[in-house]
Amino acid sequence: MSSWLRLVPEVHPEVQRPAARVAPIAAPLTEDLRVAVFDQAGLGRSAAVAPATSMAEAAADAVAVGTALLGSRFAVAGFSLGGAAVIHMALHHSDNVTAVLIGCSYPGVSEFVAPVPPDEADPPSDRSISRRFIEAHASMISTIEHIRDSTQRHPDADEASIHLFLSHDHASLHAIRTPCAVLCGTDDEVFPSANSELIAARIPSSTLVLLPGVGHAMHLEAPDAVAVALRALVARA
Repeated sequence: MSSWLRLVPEVHPEVQRPAARVAPIAAPLTEDLRVAVFDQAGLGRSAAVAPATSMAEAAADAVAVGTALLGSRFAVAGFSLGGAAVIHMALHHSDNVTAVLIGCSYPGVSEFVAPVPPDEADPPSDRSISRRFIEAHASMISTIEHIRDSTQRHPDADEASIHLFLSHDHASLHAIRTPCAVLCGTDDEVFPSANSELIAARIPSSTLVLLPGVGHAMHLEAPDAVAVALRALVARA
């Protein structure tokens, strides 16, 4: 039986408790895979713990959780900032990682392709979820807002997320030899898909999957497609 570790530190931790956000993917995978889902330090149910302020620290935390719950070898998936942490895991903890999925992430600060700024005339909205999905799933968006409002967060969570983002600037992506899948939605308004294309171009062992019409929250908007990619990656490991 293969093992999976799910890593989900988010760029915008105020949007929703991270671990709850990947539930649509995790549930069907548990039929034949061991799955561990956890909140990044300082977010969700781990709010009493000081958040990580560097990708190296976030990666080490993820490896510690993975080895404690799944053993010394496991595949890992990360979304948004979690994808960057997965890159660090593949580079610096390759003895523990059998395969990696890098979802809706970025290659590093120096190569980051920034999103188009929102129109000042548009009402404020959660840009991590595509407008198409918001319009089609009003009840789910209401649930997300409820979880966001009821989630405990460490007071330093927002500042820590900024430090995490700035600490990721790897020039060694080509050194990753672990089986790798890179996923992104074509309508991502947080980390545009050009960032994922750069990641895939740098990692020889990677396959790139672009999900048409999907926004940054691919694990909410296209859980079946993400689950298919995860299973395909497990088969390669």
